[in-house]
Amino acid sequence: MMQATPQTTSQIAYQRSRRGSQDRLRRIESFVRSRGIMGATGDEIEIELGIKHQSLGHPLLQLRENNVLWNSGKTRPTRSGYAAIVWVHRWYKLEGH
Repeated sequence: MMQATPQTTSQIAYQRSRRGSQDRLRRIESFVRSRGIMGATGDEIEIELGIKHQSLGHPLLQLRENNVLWNSGKTRPTRSGYAAIVWVHRWYKLEGH
């Protein structure tokens, strides 16, 4: 049996975190794509996928920077009543909807 060292446990934690991040990106992309031209707000993504608000910002940024999600130019109210950007998947942006 291998003795756990700080380096090996850190490497394991990093790999798990990385796999979790990739899974989260795929889940967010899939959900927004499934909503078609209606898109989804961050609040709707949080509710549907059970993702904490603090864990959504970076994946949304990555998906925007990679041109996977686009700002539709529309907003919808959040649970708190604030206006939130409606994100659409690139497939719908490219179709000109």
